[in-house]
Amino acid sequence: ITGMFLPLLPLIGFWIVESEVDYSVLLFVGAGLYGLLSLLRQSFRFGVAAAVCGNAGLWYYLQRTEGYQFLQHPQFWLVPVALSVLIAAYLNRKDFTEDQMATTRYMSLLTIYLSSTADIVINGVVNSPWLPLILASFALAGIFAGIVLRIRGLLLMGSLFLLFAIVTMI
Repeated sequence: ITGMFLPLLPLIGFWIVESEVDYSVLLFVGAGLYGLLSLLRQSFRFGVAAAVCGNAGLWYYLQRTEGYQFLQHPQFWLVPVALSVLIAAYLNRKDFTEDQMATTRYMSLLTIYLSSTADIVINGVVNSPWLPLILASFALAGIFAGIVLRIRGLLLMGSLFLLFAIVTMI
């Protein structure tokens, strides 16, 4: 059982001892180890630990990178978290009621769509012409998921944000 906490040692040791290692890489390695433990043991807790380590590693990297702070590109900060929540909810759907699954699904998709829309509004299409294409690809994925899963709300939300992406490109 103590081997399960082994990936935490370097993560904690980074703060105690002076280190040459990039902390975001250390967090990504911890995420990989906890992800592997999650798969091997079929454990939701290790999956959550992997998602937390992975998102924290990305956030640590982004906050140190010039031009990718939260208020400049919220999409890079929020989309991975929303996707992690969507994947976790899907993998553990037997533990949720249908209403809880629908709420989780819609809140995660709204986070993805609104953060991509905010990125377009903040940076403008002139400075970043690829941002509407990213929103359009998310919206198309939502539309296809709505068709395949037969969920009308996904189809409608995806269509609405696809329309917004097309209008901003025009």
